[in-house]
Amino acid sequence: MGDGNWNEYHEEIISTEDVWGNCCWPADTPLDSQRYRDHKHIKYKRVQDNNNVLSPQKINLKDIVAISAATGVESGLNKDAEKLDLLNDNTSGGHTLALDKNGNVWAWGLNNKGQIGTNTDVKFEQIQLGFTTNGYTNDEGVVEGDSEWHKEYDAETYYTYIPSQENLYITEPTKVVGLEGIGYLNSISEISAGGNSSIAVRNDGYAYAWGNNDNGQLGDGLSDNASMPMQLLSGAKNPYVTYFRDALYVDMATDHAVITTRDGEVYSWGANRNGQLGNGATSVKEFSPVQVVSANGNLDNVVYVSAAGSHSYAVNGNGDVYMGYKCKRSAW
Repeated sequence: MGDGNWNEYHEEIISTEDVWGNCCWPADTPLDSQRYRDHKHIKYKRVQDNNNVLSPQKINLKDIVAISAATGVESGLNKDAEKLDLLNDNTSGGHTLALDKNGNVWAWGLNNKGQIGTNTDVKFEQIQLGFTTNGYTNDEGVVEGDSEWHKEYDAETYYTYIPSQENLYITEPTKVVGLEGIGYLNSISEISAGGNSSIAVRNDGYAYAWGNNDNGQLGDGLSDNASMPMQLLSGAKNPYVTYFRDALYVDMATDHAVITTRDGEVYSWGANRNGQLGNGATSVKEFSPVQVVSANGNLDNVVYVSAAGSHSYAVNGNGDVYMGYKCKRSAW
């Protein structure tokens, strides 16, 4: 929300299973008293309490000229499971970017992939998954082959790791840092938040992206997530220079992005399983910009683009609309 509030957690039971075995005895139970028996295995999870806000709340920001709230993916999980599913891409769309009149970028919300751009890592904590085995030792004189014999094993406790609250949710608008975490992004003219990623275009036409990069949606040639801005590579636009230049407008989807140039060309990068990049191919992903083509050649005179899910759209100066979409059409 960006109002400084955050959600607390409580533990809930995931499942209860009746099992036959000799695990889960209290720690002070003597081994010779641990026998096979009916008992329960209980798995717990940590659930975020619901603090939905049902009316507009004023955010502590001034002189804002643009804002972008990330759209997410439909995880297919029930709500309880989704709240804990923060380590992969099933949960996304929980952060917001804002641009002020001085060209500074502010961000807040979910930060599980570094999409807030604060150059801080999310902390993780270990919790018990729900049960402990206390081991098993056969009674003296019982040997393998006897009806009372069971395989011996050591005591073991099962654990899992989940994100702690630290750095996971940034609850107040925070200024996005600059390249290599030095200073802050400045002179920004365009912003876009999508999924668990963020991107910004500077007045001089350079572009910077940060957050989730599983599908190469940061356009930096890598697949590592980044908690600070990474500069967009030139890619197919100009193989003779390193970084993309002359960017004008950009839109970030869940796992791909589309950008226009001042000359009206269109480039895209990231996931391409459904042809959403519009480069005439259905490669799995592209880690740097590729040029968007239509049935008649490269798109030109484009003034606006939009990316969402497995779809991309472009509008040219004549008002014509082009699209790349989920039916795996690879050219627009």
